[in-house]
Amino acid sequence: MKIDASTLTVRQTEHYNGGKAFFAYGYTCVQYPALTLFKRYDRKTKQVASTWRVNGADQASLESAIAVLEEVTP
Repeated sequence: MKIDASTLTVRQTEHYNGGKAFFAYGYTCVQYPALTLFKRYDRKTKQVASTWRVNGADQASLESAIAVLEEVTP
């Protein structure tokens, strides 16, 4: 099955408070709940790190996450 990234919708499902160090949000894909996004905001450096995951396994990018998702989705 071919998944088009432009048709995916994610919604915020989690919030993490790392105190003075960071805060983060977890997002879940509406169409494919196995696909999640974790965005971590560093309070001191103001940097944002985004991590895509498929079934809890970190992926390098959205494109690689979709490729793995296509393999595991019937």
